[in-house]
Amino acid sequence: MNVGFALVGLMVLDGAFAGFRAVMGRTGRVRLGPIAVRSALLGAGFAAILGGCFLQAMAMAGGPSAALVTIGEQLVGVYSVYAALIAVGFALRAIPNVDVRTLTSVLIFGPLTLLRPFVIVGGAAWAALAAPEPAAVGVTALGVICVFFVEQCCEHWLWRGVLHAQVP
Repeated sequence: MNVGFALVGLMVLDGAFAGFRAVMGRTGRVRLGPIAVRSALLGAGFAAILGGCFLQAMAMAGGPSAALVTIGEQLVGVYSVYAALIAVGFALRAIPNVDVRTLTSVLIFGPLTLLRPFVIVGGAAWAALAAPEPAAVGVTALGVICVFFVEQCCEHWLWRGVLHAQVP
């Protein structure tokens, strides 16, 4: 189950990144700090709910199979590198300097946004090769779909919220 908790943690960080991306760079407003933080928290919360459902389903099914644990370990190895880069970007973005924030958007968040679908699908495909049990591969594919679903929800709901938000 530790692998499951690690994957949910990575999913929560990805949800925060999805919420952040949903509002940044789409409006001419200069001060989006509170909205960006709120959106990142909402994305993380939504990902945590989905991840918790996955963990609960695994617990109700008697725990993950050996193949699923093997796939999960591979996924943690791939996704943790990507997540570490995102975490560095968020940490640098906390520095109250416009130049540093611009560089994080251009050098970290921009390229990682472009690579994200390839990392998610490619990492899942590579991990599935490690333990090609059909049920484990199906659960992995469902997890990938959920990660992309979080992104679409953030894009749909959070962007609408930015259009109508009052910024101090």
